[in-house]
Amino acid sequence: MVASGMLHAITHMLLKSIHSTVSLVCSTVTSGVLLNLVMGDQFLSIIM
Repeated sequence: MVASGMLHAITHMLLKSIHSTVSLVCSTVTSGVLLNLVMGDQFLSIIM
């Protein structure tokens, strides 16, 4: 992900949308829920 630039694009998109504490909490919760839905194993999504 680093070599192809995907990680940079994802973090840039997240940082662009975070302007306050509330948006930071919302993005954290949203990414946690989405990772739980996408990943096959719940423990793996917690680690990510």
